[in-house]
Amino acid sequence: MTAELYYRIGTSAATLATGGNLFARGLPIPRQAIYNDHSGRRPMGQGGEGRHGYINASLLWDALTVDQASIIRALIATAETSSGNGNGTLWATIPKTTAQSSGIEWIDVSGIAIMPQWIPEERVHGLVYENVVLRLNDCTVEAEPSTILDTDLRLMPSETVSVAESITVSVS
Repeated sequence: MTAELYYRIGTSAATLATGGNLFARGLPIPRQAIYNDHSGRRPMGQGGEGRHGYINASLLWDALTVDQASIIRALIATAETSSGNGNGTLWATIPKTTAQSSGIEWIDVSGIAIMPQWIPEERVHGLVYENVVLRLNDCTVEAEPSTILDTDLRLMPSETVSVAESITVSVS
């Protein structure tokens, strides 16, 4: 299975199992996915350090088209309304890279999404948004290892995410 199919994002745990992968949504895989098991470090005596705070994750895309940015914006908007759970929580499958194992361990997390800064740049093929970082704060590890390992990706039902009033993206 390729990395495109491992990355997933949705407005509930159920959407991870029903077609939430980025490739099916029309999103590229992020160039970088960062998982942190702490939000800050403090120096301690004798040269050590203490790690404190909450789990957080970040997904970085070098550039997204207007349509791709609209998908992320719609996911966050849905998570912030009553059709999500109302507090802006998104669920995602991300790689957990902690330098403790030789490979990539995929995990499912839920966290409060922070709307990215949208930095537009005009290019030859149209407007793109550069260096888009989607942050999930105060994450909870929902499944370790990820439930993607239990999913038959060929049998995923479709899911519809409203992108704008006149545009709907169907994923299958």
